[in-house]
Amino acid sequence: MARRQARNKGRFTKKNSRRRRKAATSLVSVGTQLAVADAISRGLFNVGLPTFLGLSDNFAGGYSSKNDSNEVTARELLSIATGGGGGIYAKSFPTGIQGVLASNFKRNGFGMMVQVIGIPVGVKLAKKFLAKPIINPANKMLRTVGIKEVKI
Repeated sequence: MARRQARNKGRFTKKNSRRRRKAATSLVSVGTQLAVADAISRGLFNVGLPTFLGLSDNFAGGYSSKNDSNEVTARELLSIATGGGGGIYAKSFPTGIQGVLASNFKRNGFGMMVQVIGIPVGVKLAKKFLAKPIINPANKMLRTVGIKEVKI
């Protein structure tokens, strides 16, 4: 310890170790993020994530040019951003996209919030519950009797 301190003029340094490889992507966290994104798109835009992104045309009333004005897709948002109408029926929503989003949030907001909070909490609890071996409670009981542990 003294040799290291003298070499660094009284200051201790922390050795930085390099990672040999990049951290792996967790499929569980990717799935959790997709589930949360789907909950948000269902809450605000009234369609699932694949439909919102244009990967499917799974609309509740069937796909047509006159689909439900409450259902907003990324294509319609892009149309609004570039000056178009976005397929929003003006008599139903005179305030435009703000009215649609407000209507969808009033109708789906509570469920969306429950899912946005509940999905990550549920995944965390499931990971903790499933990570523990089933034999641990039995080992705790056996330790009180005097047996060190049982492995299967």
